[in-house]
Amino acid sequence: MTGHEKRTLKKKENIKNASIELFSLYGIKKVSMNEIAEKAQVSKVSIYKYFNSKDDLIRYVIKAVSSEILFDINNIIESENPFPEKVKMIIMNKNQGLKFLRGDFFTELLSLDEVLNNYYEQEFKEKANSLMIKFIELGKTSGFIDKKVKTTTILTHIHIFQKGVESNLGTLSGRDDISELIQLFFFGILSKQK
Repeated sequence: MTGHEKRTLKKKENIKNASIELFSLYGIKKVSMNEIAEKAQVSKVSIYKYFNSKDDLIRYVIKAVSSEILFDINNIIESENPFPEKVKMIIMNKNQGLKFLRGDFFTELLSLDEVLNNYYEQEFKEKANSLMIKFIELGKTSGFIDKKVKTTTILTHIHIFQKGVESNLGTLSGRDDISELIQLFFFGILSKQK
């Protein structure tokens, strides 16, 4: 990679990170390209050199964040950690982009941008679903997930759990609450029979 290519990647990374931070704090509509340029420590001209419009930048950021999240999850799945630890690592994933993709403004953005909505609904969800299936199958072969339960049923269970956690994040007081939720997710509310 040439020096020019490295500088280009660095600038795009700075622009992406500045965009995520500002969009997360103020919403996409309220952030200007000037503010992004200032935060990224690049000129506004540099931003327009790489992105044709603010919409183009937003699409780039969403796709980059989505790819990073999937990459992180795949690395966790393929790691040497025991299966229960992998579960905790995925749930506790601190990827900056996860908060970004869970924001209300992101949902609104998807409803306003057909190109982005199509990407999210088709490409991202398909890749995420494939990773979850890979993870479930790993859990089954390692004996942590009941082989008799259909993978589609498990995917529905995960989806319901995820939506419930997202809608109640404000009521969770920290790692202990999340650990209890993970315990309930896997083992239910019944104590072992004596």
